[in-house]
Amino acid sequence: MGRNRIISLLFLFIFGIVLITACGTSSYDHKTGLETEEKGGEENLKEPLEKKLNVKKPDLKKEFKSKKLKSVFGEDEQLELFSTDLQLTKSDGILQLNFRLDNTSGEPLTFTFGSSQQYDFTIYNEQNKKVYQWSEGKAFLTVIQEVTLDPGDSLTYNPTWDFTDKTGTRLPDGKYRVEFVVTAKITDKSGNIIHSPKKAIAEIDTRAGK
Repeated sequence: MGRNRIISLLFLFIFGIVLITACGTSSYDHKTGLETEEKGGEENLKEPLEKKLNVKKPDLKKEFKSKKLKSVFGEDEQLELFSTDLQLTKSDGILQLNFRLDNTSGEPLTFTFGSSQQYDFTIYNEQNKKVYQWSEGKAFLTVIQEVTLDPGDSLTYNPTWDFTDKTGTRLPDGKYRVEFVVTAKITDKSGNIIHSPKKAIAEIDTRAGK
């Protein structure tokens, strides 16, 4: 009897030690519903999430900043540095074109022409068919010309069109669209090329009562 009692007490003692050890190394987290180690257990649970956030945040911020800079300062979205205007009038069977380009940039702009041609214009009819282009069939001198416009200065051109196509055939009255363009490369005072539109578009209807 005494021997069996000693064995039972010894067994209970060993079982108690095992139970205390198990309880001391783990606990139940009521907030997360997960069992974690007491020593460093909470840190081990949060560490993967914190690492993910630390890795992703800089990349996302960098990507956003890059897109923002591209959309604001991209080459295709430079600020307008000049304005253009085209007025059309018909008199005695002749179409008068009055084109004007104003330097509104606040700094000098240089217009560099690769030949003696400084402009061109194209005429389209109501069917959007090209019926005339001023430069077709013309020869231009191969000379480089430079014109610098100070702030507020203007370029003006006043060519005419006699309502004939490239073959010399007289065209009927109707609605025509004129696209006028300056053929220069434009640079600012730092030598940067300006990618702003250098043309103007206007329409005229030459039929009676229009």
